[in-house]
Amino acid sequence: MTTEITTVSGFHCYVDEDALDDIELLETLSKLDQGDVTVLPSTVEGLLGPDGRAALYEHVRTPAGRVPITKVVEELGDIMQGLKSAKAKK
Repeated sequence: MTTEITTVSGFHCYVDEDALDDIELLETLSKLDQGDVTVLPSTVEGLLGPDGRAALYEHVRTPAGRVPITKVVEELGDIMQGLKSAKAKK
């Protein structure tokens, strides 16, 4: 089953709920929570898949062509909050 999420900035994505039952994703989320931003790309890909990761990067890309880490972290936080809200509604 998938959950549809729209972030505050308007990024629209679908998260496969099976992705949340993945020990490797849990490990990267834990490392990210401990401040290790090097796992951010694999965390985003684990949650959204490769196409979703690419779409997110395009969504936050600056006119100069950069993908700001802070923006990706904000979006990831919104996605996780959206998942939490969707789960509470069930």
